[in-house]
Amino acid sequence: MKYMLGLNSEELNNDDIVLSIFDGVGMIRGENLCINKLQYFPIKEFREFVTDYLKKVSKQFEGKPVWYRTADLVPHQINVLEGADEKFEEKQYLLGTRGIRRNLRGKEAFLQELDCFVNASKSSPNLGIIIPFVSRAEEMEVVVNVLRNKFGYNGKIGMMLETPAAIIRLEDFEKLGLDNYTIGLNDLTTLILGADRDKKDFYSMNDIAVKTIVKYATDKVHSFGKEITVAGYLDPESVKYCEELGVDNCNIHYDLIPQIFKDIPNPEKYAVQYQTMKDRYHKKKVGEQIKSVVKGDSKDETER
Repeated sequence: MKYMLGLNSEELNNDDIVLSIFDGVGMIRGENLCINKLQYFPIKEFREFVTDYLKKVSKQFEGKPVWYRTADLVPHQINVLEGADEKFEEKQYLLGTRGIRRNLRGKEAFLQELDCFVNASKSSPNLGIIIPFVSRAEEMEVVVNVLRNKFGYNGKIGMMLETPAAIIRLEDFEKLGLDNYTIGLNDLTTLILGADRDKKDFYSMNDIAVKTIVKYATDKVHSFGKEITVAGYLDPESVKYCEELGVDNCNIHYDLIPQIFKDIPNPEKYAVQYQTMKDRYHKKKVGEQIKSVVKGDSKDETER
């Protein structure tokens, strides 16, 4: 099994040890590029930042695959971003308008995001794109057609397997000629077990039901003659069983590297950038909530 790096907008030095120990970048999370800069795609400077970031990472991993996942933001996350194209609330936001659903709702912002990616890919032949939170082949077909016909993009296209529906419909997706299938183990576990990831009494990525679905998806994708990747905030046990089940690639987030690679030097450095980004976002979110409470037109997020 190959180890792929997951990035949440971290900046890598050219002498970073991860450039040599990983077989590529399995996922650059678009949502965390947004959260890092507290901006959304209608902002020109942000689009330039995204394009430059994708080019830089692709260059650092030259000769190895690099995958960009389009922004999987839920409404309350977009609401605090400069340039938010539409602001609204959802109580069940994890099961609502996110991933490809938001992409197809906010078409102009999504086209701007795709433009960033395509511009970066022109000088980065190792760069591919992944679409999140897909359930139906019709959703992916729209994206594939836009990339191929509107943008003239001929590179690699993939999708997340986060919903049970997507896994059941794998043969329909394969008809679209996709190049990448990546299991999102966190969301998939939630949807299989009916439990939020913070409900430790009910939620476990290592549950036998989750392993069974992962095995089914792995065998199905292998029957297409293609590789499958597992991503998420994986623990050592999850990584181990993925390898035992025949998963081809395991995506390890930058901030979790010390949990998987025990002997890596300077382990304390890996969580710093991600934590700084999260702190900045939460400060902005709290500020926006205070403004809303003063206006009397919003509820606290804990009520959702």
